[in-house]
Amino acid sequence: MNKLKILLVIACALLIIPNVFCLSIIDAQNIARDYTLDNEFIDSRVFQVSCDDVDLTIISVVNSNNELIFFVPIDNDKQIYSQENNLDDLFKTSYLLKEITKQSSNNYLTITIIDAFDQLITILSSKRSQLQGIINADYSKNITDATKITKESVGELIDLLETLRESVNNARVTQQNFVDSPTCAQTNNVVSSLRDGFEGYNNLTLYGLNYQTSINNITEAIVSDSEVDENTKMIISGYISAPPNLSKDISNIQERLSSTNFFYSEIINNFLKIGENNSAIVAKNNFLSRQDYVQVVDLLYTYDSDLKNTLDNIVLGILDDNRYPYWKDKTTLSNLERNYQEIQNLLNRKRYSETIQKIKLLKSQAIKLEKEGFVDMSDVKQSYDYYVVVSVLILIVILFVVIKPKKKNKTKTKVLKKNKKDVLETFNKKDPFK
Repeated sequence: MNKLKILLVIACALLIIPNVFCLSIIDAQNIARDYTLDNEFIDSRVFQVSCDDVDLTIISVVNSNNELIFFVPIDNDKQIYSQENNLDDLFKTSYLLKEITKQSSNNYLTITIIDAFDQLITILSSKRSQLQGIINADYSKNITDATKITKESVGELIDLLETLRESVNNARVTQQNFVDSPTCAQTNNVVSSLRDGFEGYNNLTLYGLNYQTSINNITEAIVSDSEVDENTKMIISGYISAPPNLSKDISNIQERLSSTNFFYSEIINNFLKIGENNSAIVAKNNFLSRQDYVQVVDLLYTYDSDLKNTLDNIVLGILDDNRYPYWKDKTTLSNLERNYQEIQNLLNRKRYSETIQKIKLLKSQAIKLEKEGFVDMSDVKQSYDYYVVVSVLILIVILFVVIKPKKKNKTKTKVLKKNKKDVLETFNKKDPFK
């Protein structure tokens, strides 16, 4: 009975654990969605990465072409990981992990290619043993010398295959360990293994050709040797002949290595680029910018319990034409208006990091204004009456200054005209010719 209970507990645990794991992935994806905009999507592939002893869930945000925009790293407490001094390593590790695990028909870094190496090495090693037997048989000097050269050639080919097999397998194992348990500390070692793991593969065809050529030299030596009977020549020829599918096997391995090397070269070259040319660094900068954007939206457009509204709504209310003239603190009001305009300008230019402190200042300005309140309405009425009286007085003065002088000018003109007539009359009276 006890054993049955234990089995039931284990079975329940096996059912519950995957559900808990799936829930954590769903939670992480939901958190990451807060960082997405229109035409941005959450990649279905989720990675678990350990960086500086912190376990993180890495969510990829991609565009409609499935191209990486940025990663969202989330810790086990469902908090965004934002240790900027570690973000370079984290994003490079995440980028490497994402790229090398992509499904590609060009990537043959599997146990299959290692098996191909092993099979060809075994076949060639057998041929090398047969060549050593011919040398030990002590046929004519020409045959022996030609066989030694062929043995050296096949030995060089075997050495190259074994070297390649070791480096390729090392790259495979290193990558697999990294994929199974990715950490930031492994990244540089993985990059080195993948960068150097295929070095020398393009020499395979040349070494295979040298081996084939050396076999032809033995054949010539056998045919021209009159001391060896025809039956022995046939036996020797059978031993020295190359494996029937050698060229095809070598070509197959080399083509797979070439394709795989190309696949990883693009990843490694991008990984090793500096600054804005590095896709991982671009992704990191995009993430930091988006993080600032999310904070700006939260500060400006999300309900604020201190304000009982969103900050943006509060500011727009303060600046409303029907309320604007009546705020008591005119200096703070002017500063708030100017600050709000600067914030809008920075948002239009997507300079979010510069906006955050200004938004925090904007909130304090809004709180200060609302605390000071409006001017007293009786003071407003007195000020209004005062301005009415002053305006009337100014109008009277203007009328007095403008209209009254015009009447004086007309009188003066008449006087001048009259005086001029009198002068002329006086002059005429004195004219002796009249």
